Amino acid sequence: TYSLYLQLYNYIAPASLFRYCLLGKGAVVRPPGKRYTKGFHFIPMSIGNYVSIGEHSVVEAAEIGSYVMIGKNCVISPLCMIRDCCEIVDGSVLAPGTVVPPFSKYGGVPAKFICELPGCASDMIKDYLVEKYKNFQPR
Repeated sequence: TYSLYLQLYNYIAPASLFRYCLLGKGAVVRPPGKRYTKGFHFIPMSIGNYVSIGEHSVVEAAEIGSYVMIGKNCVISPLCMIRDCCEIVDGSVLAPGTVVPPFSKYGGVPAKFICELPGCASDMIKDYLVEKYKNFQPR
């Protein structure tokens, strides 16, 4: 679902989005870049199935796994890797290069581990996003 103010920078480098990805209003999704002595290189970005990116969040992660919820006003810094079944709470800032392990909840500035998610987190996230898609009404 693409909102009115979404900025998807897939012309810079490949950005793969899979099934049931919900991108909030004002979200910015751009591939991360890396500076080398001979120039600058953009790294391809991959976003898995059943991912929700909240309103006004900026995402420059190298990889986002499946069943991931990113809250509103979050900043996912370059080269972060968010594994499967994770939650990033509203207003969080992940430091560059952070690796979020599976079934983790992160939050704060800078974002730190809060708690472990239950084993049924993937089913809960999947059900939530499928329901959002079923109830989608274009404006």
